[in-house]
Amino acid sequence: MPKVQVTATKGLYQESGNGHVHLRGSAPALTQKFAAATADLGSGSKTYTIAQLLTGIILCDPTAAAAHTLPTNTLIRAGLDDPQTGDCFDFAVINTGTDGADEVITVAAGSGGTLVGFGEVACREGTHDAHSSGSGLFRIRIASATAYVCYRLA
Repeated sequence: MPKVQVTATKGLYQESGNGHVHLRGSAPALTQKFAAATADLGSGSKTYTIAQLLTGIILCDPTAAAAHTLPTNTLIRAGLDDPQTGDCFDFAVINTGTDGADEVITVAAGSGGTLVGFGEVACREGTHDAHSSGSGLFRIRIASATAYVCYRLA
């Protein structure tokens, strides 16, 4: 049976086995601390940094349609601690543009990346039957040493 270990450099980890670490107990069994959300990135096209993605929340008021590009595979791998195939992290893009305005953020993969799903994040619409919440949830998965896949989850 593989042993789960905790060290100052790696945190909680398991070197071998089936890759599953189960945390069981009374709620909450696990809490996680994230960095603060990015400051609003403002208008225009942007290329996200890995540091921005790792905050978990990207805020942006694009003021008009804007193209936002994810980092290259090389930059994503450089910003992660010992990235392995199958490692994943999630992040949200929140469009803080004018309610109902045509200020769409279009997220695209950087070099070495592939986007699966719809990359557009429209402004929120404040009515109860609106089609846009103004946010998109994404997951980046390390696919290999030379590639990542970004999935649109919601």
